Amino acid sequence: MYVDKKLGGVKAVQTLSRLNRSHPLKKDTFVLDFANTAEDIEKAFNPYFESTILGDATDPNKLFDLQDALDNFQVYTKEQVFEFSEKILANVPVDQLHAMLDTSSEIFRNDLAEEQQADFRAKVKTYVRLYIFLSQIVPYESPYLERLYIFLNHLQNKLGGDTSLDLAQGILDNIDMDSYRLQLEATTNMVMEQGIDLKPIPTDMRGGSSEPEIDRLSNILQTFNDRYGTQFEDADKVRRMAEDIVNDVAKNKDMVSSLKYSDDQNARITSDKIAQEELLKHVTTNFDFYKLITDNRDAREDFNAMVFGMVKELINRGMNMQE
Repeated sequence: MYVDKKLGGVKAVQTLSRLNRSHPLKKDTFVLDFANTAEDIEKAFNPYFESTILGDATDPNKLFDLQDALDNFQVYTKEQVFEFSEKILANVPVDQLHAMLDTSSEIFRNDLAEEQQADFRAKVKTYVRLYIFLSQIVPYESPYLERLYIFLNHLQNKLGGDTSLDLAQGILDNIDMDSYRLQLEATTNMVMEQGIDLKPIPTDMRGGSSEPEIDRLSNILQTFNDRYGTQFEDADKVRRMAEDIVNDVAKNKDMVSSLKYSDDQNARITSDKIAQEELLKHVTTNFDFYKLITDNRDAREDFNAMVFGMVKELINRGMNMQE
């Protein structure tokens, strides 16, 4: 992600957190920020974490130090690294190259002590992670660094990992099941105090207008600003978009049929689905609002509830007029 404008508060968190979305083909994330300092981003994220999340700048020379340290373990040779990377770059399937990796993994297991294995494994992981990060912003002139990255990225899968300590080991052996019995210790009743009733977004509408009321939509947008810290640059454009979405959902045949022949719960499901489809049509013209609704579950729930309330009012009013 490349950032070229100032970010702050919840907008910084929402924007950068988009990188956390998972995908089967996604392996790494990277942010190159031209407009914000590390302190700015830390300040934005700090309310959501208990400890500091950003450290000092990364030293590019650390990669050379790691390369030297890994080479000195003599688990592989530079010739092996060169040959393996050449074949990978030539699109030779990895399953045909396992023999080359097995040679190094055997040396790793047989020639290194347990502490050395842990040290080597940790340095491999650090090198792979650091190279992915630094290679995007630092123009390294040594091709060996990239070839080593290719080799180690595949080798690390054969190095295994630290096995976690089984804290439950031996516990069952010390339990005397013959002496085990059930015994009622006490009974009690729990009384839950009712809290404050949560009020839904109002769905009442005034007059005989066939379109959503402008002042009501403006109030809803103000509620979004207050609740989620948004400041839409063109509030009128967002209001018109919301007005169009409500009208389009209300005109949808599936929506009308759902309200007429099913209960509110099923009608709401239909409304939410159609509202998101209509919102997608405005992604290019109202991207900030679209991003808020799609990224924030609470905002999406508020938006869907608002749309359903106004759509239900419009459709019911139309049915009453027909009668």
